[in-house]
Amino acid sequence: MSSLRRFILPGCFSLLLLVPTMRGQEMHSRSAPAPAPRAQLLEEAARRFRVQIFFRPQDLPPDTLALNAWPEHAGDALERILQGTGLAFEPYSHYAWFLYDPGRLERVLRPAAPREAPETVEHYRFGTPGQPTAPTLPLQGFITDDHTGDILIGATLLEEKSGQGTNTEVTGQYLLELPPGNYRFLVQSVGYQPKIVEVELWDAGTLDLTLSREPIDLKEVVVEAAGAEDRVRSTQLGMEKLGMKTIQKLPAFLGEVDIVKSLLLLPGVSTVGEGSAGFNVRGGTVDQNLIMQDGAFLFNASHVLGFFSLFNPDVVESVTLYKSSLPARFGGRLASALDVRIKEGNYQRWRVKGGVGLVSSRLTVDGPLRQGSTALLFGGRSSYSNWVLRQVNEPDVRKSSAFFYDLNAKLTHRWSNNAKISASGYWSHDRFRFSDQFAFRYRTGAANLSYSRFFGEKLSTTLNTVFSDYDSELEDLEGSDAFRVLTGARYLKLAPQTFWNPAKNHALNAGLEAVLYRIRPGTLQVDTANSNTIPRRLEPEEGRELSAYLSDTW
Repeated sequence: MSSLRRFILPGCFSLLLLVPTMRGQEMHSRSAPAPAPRAQLLEEAARRFRVQIFFRPQDLPPDTLALNAWPEHAGDALERILQGTGLAFEPYSHYAWFLYDPGRLERVLRPAAPREAPETVEHYRFGTPGQPTAPTLPLQGFITDDHTGDILIGATLLEEKSGQGTNTEVTGQYLLELPPGNYRFLVQSVGYQPKIVEVELWDAGTLDLTLSREPIDLKEVVVEAAGAEDRVRSTQLGMEKLGMKTIQKLPAFLGEVDIVKSLLLLPGVSTVGEGSAGFNVRGGTVDQNLIMQDGAFLFNASHVLGFFSLFNPDVVESVTLYKSSLPARFGGRLASALDVRIKEGNYQRWRVKGGVGLVSSRLTVDGPLRQGSTALLFGGRSSYSNWVLRQVNEPDVRKSSAFFYDLNAKLTHRWSNNAKISASGYWSHDRFRFSDQFAFRYRTGAANLSYSRFFGEKLSTTLNTVFSDYDSELEDLEGSDAFRVLTGARYLKLAPQTFWNPAKNHALNAGLEAVLYRIRPGTLQVDTANSNTIPRRLEPEEGRELSAYLSDTW
């Protein structure tokens, strides 16, 4: 009996020790989570950490995962859930996480394969092989569009072996100084098919090149915003430059875009009312604006009471408005300076462009007189608005008339790649008559002769000579005080200037300007014997203006 007791007591004591252990194992097996798909775990993580998790279900493997305990941070939880999947994650602010495949992202962002070299190769030789004329020889010329003949700004010319190269300036011209030898250049520009050019350079060479347009298939466009400090590109304040491609996208009035009216869309530019002539800048009056066309002063900026601009849009190349901090070459102007430049004719082929409107029409012709070196441009506009006035029932309006025309011409010749001379002319005439009560007429004629010379890539000089004649006439047609007043102004201007770019983003501009004015203050005439007006004439006046300027921009 005692032996049986000795066996039962230790056995019962052992059972008592095993019971808690078994219960603990049972409780532990019941609390272990069951394996779940990774997508389900990601949704649970979004709920637990109160964030949004963006992912593609097809990127996740089809297996399941058991997560025994949740970490304190969302990033640690995502790292455990995505372990072994090859996926990565990135936070966005404090409320979202993005899951992505690094391999797939690398394939998307991988740079495009380099463009294959052109098949066609052009070959040129200057001088006698093996007999150089100097230790260093210049190679220069223009790069243009083979279809339109327009110059290509920023086109690159790169020598494949040495890596030496250059790009075309705003004139479409390039210049390289190279030792004698054989060279292979890659010529390219954005939107154009590249070209390979082989050159044997044993003497100074002039090589004009053309490129053909090439369509580009863009797979992705990335738009990025820049801070205010990144938008600062120049120290020039208050300057607005508009190209004709931009102006032609604006709404047209009576079938024709108006350059002066397009300026009203710029900040600080306004007008006193619809149909008014001219424009006002920062509170200035109309007569405080300096208006120039190829360097010639224009005293009236509109046709037909302000309904049409003085500038023919088909012959204009660029429009620049200086509203403040005017460059030194314009002197101290009260309000603004408007600089309009007439484009050159096409050097490769003849072109005709025109338009027919309800009250006016225009025609422009340009092309080469000598291909590659001499170009001519001619443009004209004329109105026929009297038929509109005839449709009005008011008798005085039916007896009124309004008419204008203007002509532009420009002849440009390249003496060489470093020298160019151009002659331009402008002629306009306006006439308006209101019934038998009053009438006015004004006329503008201007001629410009310009010579430009380039001394390398950094130094250039320009000499402008301008002659202009403006006259106006105002008539009172009825009553005993009928009269006619004639006024006008004539001037001759000579303006040499020099540009020097000693370094990138550094420009020096110096010049002189001499102007001789002859003003006709007014002549009062009487054309009818019944008028009581006494004729009178004021003597002409002359004025001379001489100025010099120097500006440094960096």
